[in-house]
Amino acid sequence: MRQSRTPGPHRVVPAIAGEVLLDRTGQLLHDLDETISATRSVGGEHTGRIARLWEGR
Repeated sequence: MRQSRTPGPHRVVPAIAGEVLLDRTGQLLHDLDETISATRSVGGEHTGRIARLWEGR
């Protein structure tokens, strides 16, 4: 759970909806990062396999 923000001299305190949006965005970015990492991993495996097949021609 997100720590509540305390108002400071130059701070904006988001509304409850803003807090929910920030929490949701953080989870979305985390999930997207995992998906991109998995996609790159699979892509790298395919690239390696194609290179091996090409060399064996």
